[in-house]
Amino acid sequence: MRAPAACGVWLCIAVLLVAGVGGCQRPWVADRSVEIPAPGPAPRYEVLRGVYNARCAKIPRLWARVTVRVISHEEDGSRRVDQGDGVLQIVKPSRVSLSVGKSIDRMYYYLGSDEERFWWVDVMDRDASVALVGTHAGARRERAEEFGVPVHPLDLLELLGITALPEDGGAVVWNGQVGGWMVELPGRWGARRVVVDPVAYLPIAVVLLDADGAAAAGSRLESYARIDESDAPGLHPEMARRVRIGLERLGVEVILDLGAVKSVERLPRDIAFDLDGLLRRERVREVRDLDEPAS
Repeated sequence: MRAPAACGVWLCIAVLLVAGVGGCQRPWVADRSVEIPAPGPAPRYEVLRGVYNARCAKIPRLWARVTVRVISHEEDGSRRVDQGDGVLQIVKPSRVSLSVGKSIDRMYYYLGSDEERFWWVDVMDRDASVALVGTHAGARRERAEEFGVPVHPLDLLELLGITALPEDGGAVVWNGQVGGWMVELPGRWGARRVVVDPVAYLPIAVVLLDADGAAAAGSRLESYARIDESDAPGLHPEMARRVRIGLERLGVEVILDLGAVKSVERLPRDIAFDLDGLLRRERVREVRDLDEPAS
């Protein structure tokens, strides 16, 4: 998991909490030769938004076991798979923690963010441990592109399909390749397209566009199931248990498989988002400021 190619992949994931697809199938395009016809007239945006946001409101926080698989295509045409296990923790709107290692009691990588900062901490080699730290305010598209991942650090939440849609949205149109209703909305650095299934309006694909209108990142959300434990009244909200996250410009696919999913007040704990405490506990030797201009 520490080979140079794998480290580059994990760095891309870490800097912006996503990675991508180049040689793999694009995650937001279904593998169909014939498009699926629309099931009927398009719903009004207000109706779609109401159903969508009602589910998102029932997931203000999230705790889940996660298996992360990184599938990359090497220059010689070979296929490489790196896998790790860990925990995904979220408190909306900006607290995110993804810890990944070879076993649940030995983490090698910590990806996270709080209200002001985002970070990647690599403690695979205790003698050469390092943390990359930046601020949300300083996370600019041009700086991000230096790492090959031109999206905002908090866009993982968009790609997981758990953030609310805005009051004003574009026209709802049918996407026959994916088989769902699609709406285009403002994003942080460009537009975003959200595709929902035509019955329950659950998100099945999300595409983030750059300032030029090209696809910057995308996800496909699969295997929906009710959250195992939830404080939400009534039926537990549904959550995608498999998320394929992709970036067009990299030859990599990242698959997140979620288990033991909870959305309860007692989890996550604040310690999951305490960067300073993490640096002390892991005795990180070097901290690099991502807001500093590139040399």
